[in-house]
Amino acid sequence: MRIAAAAALMIGLCVCSTAQDKGLVAYWPANGSVADVAGNHNGLDFRGKFGRAAVHDGFYFDGTANCGINVADCPAFEITGSLGISAWIRSDSPCPGEFLWREILFRGDDRPGNDPYTLAIDHSGKLVFTVDSADNVRTGIDAAIPSGQLVFVEASLDDATGQMQLFVEGRLVGQTLTERRPMPKLDPNSRPGLAIGAHPGFPNSIYRMPFHGLIDELKLYKTSVLERYGVLPSGINALSGQMIAGGLAELVRSDHSYAQFSSDQADAGISIEVAGVSTAKSVRRLDAFIASRSSIAGITQRTEFRNVNSGQHEMADSRPATTSDQLIQVTPETPSNYIDPKNGRFDMLLKFRPSGPIFDGRWEIFLDQCYWTCRP
Repeated sequence: MRIAAAAALMIGLCVCSTAQDKGLVAYWPANGSVADVAGNHNGLDFRGKFGRAAVHDGFYFDGTANCGINVADCPAFEITGSLGISAWIRSDSPCPGEFLWREILFRGDDRPGNDPYTLAIDHSGKLVFTVDSADNVRTGIDAAIPSGQLVFVEASLDDATGQMQLFVEGRLVGQTLTERRPMPKLDPNSRPGLAIGAHPGFPNSIYRMPFHGLIDELKLYKTSVLERYGVLPSGINALSGQMIAGGLAELVRSDHSYAQFSSDQADAGISIEVAGVSTAKSVRRLDAFIASRSSIAGITQRTEFRNVNSGQHEMADSRPATTSDQLIQVTPETPSNYIDPKNGRFDMLLKFRPSGPIFDGRWEIFLDQCYWTCRP
């Protein structure tokens, strides 16, 4: 655990949890124009048309080799730390064999590999997010998405924690941990650039990666989802059972450094209260992310949120705990019931209970991660 990085991340998350466009580099809303309304990185060439999308019109590409939008490369695109890409997309078909991928947003050049970041659709129709580091090593994750349906997708790389994540409609669908970060420089002699719905330098590039479908409200960030929406725990307490190792710092990074709790009684449970504070007093969506495991089988894990109106904890999720790490996402239906409008505080209760007789006496819970995203 890098304590200094963890402390810095905690401060950054709490400060910017309402700043949903913090670190915005470029924003192509696609409303009848190829203009970037955030950073003046306008499209140089648009081969496609506009079609009805999530917000007014979006870019429509027919999947043929000569469709896409070129954008000139510039220093602002040389993102080497946290990275974020979001868009509404409708993927109308997976990538056929004659093309490599169907690109949503791509930065790179005509060299093999050496592509700092890309969000695309692969041959099986999955959403793919990759970064290539300065030594040309690729890290990627993918996830299934529905075909022919508009969905909101987000790709995120968090520099402080190393978390690389994919979200579809706000739900975490893919995650890995990486030490790799996007390479900064491209080769000026190999058609460098950024492209929407294609490979940079099309139609003259040796690569063909045309998108098929709609891309709308496309945004590029130098911040992660965690940095824009995230809230880290501000307090942790064992209400039953006891904390025997670790604490708040162990909940920051998914590196198997745990806050560890134990119960010395075979039939007694472990209850852990975790508190957070959001600077957004009113949010439209609250998601809790919890990574944990149990030392034994036969334990039920229950997640509850404290209702600020009644003062009582209410169940939001219940499932069997596992003896290997599992990351779960819990989304209460009415987030306004659980965030105090006066100070932004919210409380979550994690209850671990034996679902049957336990004969060994002592058992333990290992809590690896706990954080929230609060979306205004």
